[in-house]
Amino acid sequence: MVYEIRVRLKHSCPFLRFSKLFDKEPIYSYCSRTHDVIRLPEKLSESKKSKAQKLFPNFASWKVNSPSSSSQPSIISMDCVCGVVYYHTISSVVRQNGGVPLYPVTYSDGWEFRKIICFDDDDVNNVINAIKEKILEENELKEKNEYKTGHRELAVFEELEINNIGEDGLFRAQTFFMSDIIHNLTNLELKLFLLAYEEGYYDIPRRVKLEEIGKKIGKSRQAIGKTLRNVESKLINSVAPFLLLDSE
Repeated sequence: MVYEIRVRLKHSCPFLRFSKLFDKEPIYSYCSRTHDVIRLPEKLSESKKSKAQKLFPNFASWKVNSPSSSSQPSIISMDCVCGVVYYHTISSVVRQNGGVPLYPVTYSDGWEFRKIICFDDDDVNNVINAIKEKILEENELKEKNEYKTGHRELAVFEELEINNIGEDGLFRAQTFFMSDIIHNLTNLELKLFLLAYEEGYYDIPRRVKLEEIGKKIGKSRQAIGKTLRNVESKLINSVAPFLLLDSE
């Protein structure tokens, strides 16, 4: 048996607090256990960078790849936060109890959304109980320290789904590629990109020109070129976090 667990949490983690700065737009985190990469929904402003400096103990290691447009995503690589704030990480708890954390982890409006793979019923129970225990310990610690701050936000753990996905499901869960990389392409962009690929536009040397593709579907060279550039930009932004994980 192979189980996929979907959960959401609130706990003491800099990524959760950072996500509140982005108006419910999700940020995505990837971890290789030596490096973290986060994908932001927009260009990182100076004000948000200043707040991040206070939130992240490893801020000095940040390398920000900023887009030219403020509406395009930023990609940030950094030293892995697990070793710096080990007691804050859920991934370590999952691994220690027989589970496999899947990436990316999604953070949105102060919530952490995770997918976890387990290989039998015992692992499922061990992982869930260990996370619950971690949340309970955090709340007990917050209660003891409440007098210092005058307030406390309780940590929360919620099970969203537990599904027996089998070996085929495990393969699909690991092959993030198509669903995660092309999810933000429109139908028109995807069809045009596939047509350009099939016609040899991306061959070296190219076997077809933009004008020839345009004639086939009744669009101008300029329109075809703009659409393909949009596709290329979206694909690069989706793939870049995985490349940066092994770039150091």
